Amino acid sequence: MGPLTRTIAAVTLALAATVAHTKDTRMVGLVFDKGAETARVPDEIKGDEPVMYRFRAKKGQPLAVALNPENRNTGFILYGPGKWPGTVMHDSAASGSFEFSGKAQSDGPHAVLVSRSAGGDPGEPARYELTITVKKAAQ
Repeated sequence: MGPLTRTIAAVTLALAATVAHTKDTRMVGLVFDKGAETARVPDEIKGDEPVMYRFRAKKGQPLAVALNPENRNTGFILYGPGKWPGTVMHDSAASGSFEFSGKAQSDGPHAVLVSRSAGGDPGEPARYELTITVKKAAQ
């Protein structure tokens, strides 16, 4: 993907994310199985309704997010704590990467917004698997 295409995709997804906050967003509280550090969520976007997955992390905890979409017009934004929806930690459209690996910069609620870009066909479900890993101890 070239720089111009990446920029257009980033603007499109950012616009979609902005619109997402003004319309219905399906909210999902992410619950990890007992003792698990990783949650894998197979899901889909129907129409153009984005999905927000919320979870908690503590400062310094290693965390990773990976999105495996069937349709490349689907992307994610990872938010850390801050004014709603939070501080952007990763934007897949801007970076061109469907993976993030780093550390939580502060304690509190984090969220992953999965949405489709404006170029996606809202009549076709956007299926994906989202994987979120939050390591138990800071490393």
